[in-house]
Amino acid sequence: ASWCSKLHAFRISQSLPRFGGPGFPRSAAASASAFCLLSKLSFQNRASFAVSSASLEKLSKLERERKRFLLKVHPDIWQAYPNLRQTNSESLQRLNHFFESISKLIRSGDREAVENLVSPLVLKFAYKDRGGDLRALKLEYMLPADARGYTEFEDDRGEWEMLLDDDAVADVFLRVYEELVDQLLSRSGLKHNKEELL
Repeated sequence: ASWCSKLHAFRISQSLPRFGGPGFPRSAAASASAFCLLSKLSFQNRASFAVSSASLEKLSKLERERKRFLLKVHPDIWQAYPNLRQTNSESLQRLNHFFESISKLIRSGDREAVENLVSPLVLKFAYKDRGGDLRALKLEYMLPADARGYTEFEDDRGEWEMLLDDDAVADVFLRVYEELVDQLLSRSGLKHNKEELL
């Protein structure tokens, strides 16, 4: 966490007055403001980050795994069943937005890409098992705590700051991507190709 967020958390834990407010020493207020300003400038310069080749390679492999599930539930398969086609189409739109937001984060280093991810992600798909029987897949995927809380922190002045450092962001959301792909494949009778991800 930044100096600004650390100072803010410390102030709350010690029940100290607001930075710069009545009862807060002027010298301490000046130091706190300086730290917050430096942190804010750092945040503005770090809205994007460099992505490693290893992260890009793993993302490509996960995207190939994801396509296996998409082929199984694609709305075009259900032309003869309008209700099922509509159900799959709506869930697929939500799912694609979720995955594409993470892909944008990994490929471009744009932190803002994942700011509006919905959690829990509620999905319902119709699919056919290996015997050709109709099945229903219902899934609620909740973002893990480190992914939900990484993006922003409100300090005492209403300013927002990133909490995770650059190296951690890609790892966190690659894990989210893999977890969701794994659940979708296993719940629809498809095997996750673990060797593909090594």
